[in-house]
Amino acid sequence: MSASNVNGSFTPFKVVPVPFEGRRYAIPDIHGCLDTFLALLTQIDLRKADQLFLLGDYIDRGPNSKGVLDHILKLQEFGFQVFALRGNHEQSLIDAIIKEENETLLWYKDDWIIQLCDDGHRINRKYKDFLQGLPYYLELPDYYLAHAGFNFSKPEFLTAYADMLWIRNAPIDDEKLGNKRLIHGHTPTPLKKIKTMIDSKKSICLDNGAVFRDMSSEYGHLLCLDLDSLELTLQKNIDRESANF
Repeated sequence: MSASNVNGSFTPFKVVPVPFEGRRYAIPDIHGCLDTFLALLTQIDLRKADQLFLLGDYIDRGPNSKGVLDHILKLQEFGFQVFALRGNHEQSLIDAIIKEENETLLWYKDDWIIQLCDDGHRINRKYKDFLQGLPYYLELPDYYLAHAGFNFSKPEFLTAYADMLWIRNAPIDDEKLGNKRLIHGHTPTPLKKIKTMIDSKKSICLDNGAVFRDMSSEYGHLLCLDLDSLELTLQKNIDRESANF
């Protein structure tokens, strides 16, 4: 999807400065698990001086997609430094919105989509603007952040936007990453493997499959990584519903 498909304020990426004070956190793949998300934010004691980077997939699968979007927007409204990325689930909804620009979303039967719509069965403007304004990646002085990762086999990997939403298990090109590390989600990964990545890899997948809490003890946590200390905070899924396989 190109920038021409969305509103005029959209840019495909953002360069984010290091905060003068506070901490930097990254959280992936919330997937409608609002209670779990709130519990994780309580654990880290998020403050306005901090920077919170959300790696996409806020919607679908879990029980409260609307609540997750509302809380992200509320944090931003109240002056928290929350930087949200686009995930493949957001992209799928954006594509549906564009396709049905002059129609309604009535034919969508998922409750979470219905909850995002107004009485005319069109998605509420605040959610539409938020989704369509999400960048594909963020660049920090020491990190790249993307939902799924980068396709380093492409010469212009920083413009391969679809790959940033969908790619899995892509080989890492240390030379192209330079002095940065890549942080992403999208691919549910066992907890032990994630901890190994944090210790030694240039690329770290933080998606522990929070919605898949019944899969095994190695899955089912929403994770938060402190980008400066590399401390990992875990929150077991506490939402009433979880995804089915």
